[in-house]
Amino acid sequence: MLKWKTEAIVISVAGSEVTSDILGYQAGRNRRIKYIAGPKTASLTLRAYRTAEQVVDFDTNLFTTGMTLLPVDVPLKEGDIFKAGFKDDGAGAATYNVVIGYEEAD
Repeated sequence: MLKWKTEAIVISVAGSEVTSDILGYQAGRNRRIKYIAGPKTASLTLRAYRTAEQVVDFDTNLFTTGMTLLPVDVPLKEGDIFKAGFKDDGAGAATYNVVIGYEEAD
């Protein structure tokens, strides 16, 4: 079953990257990130990491009304943390939501 999680990312300094721990590996459960989404905004890059490895670097201006979810395939193993957020090259502070869709199996 696909589950969804939303996290608000607050950017207070223009030109900075802000990420948050979104999902971790839970012992005994297989988790796989299937989708990630954010707003369609100029000068904003969606970034995501599995532990220390960057797995997403996507210009959110490429989202369209027909494609608002970015398909990904990121399995989590024991000790992995999935972090996601944004790099804002705009001129001001803002809050953006990042959304992930993931599957969880015993």
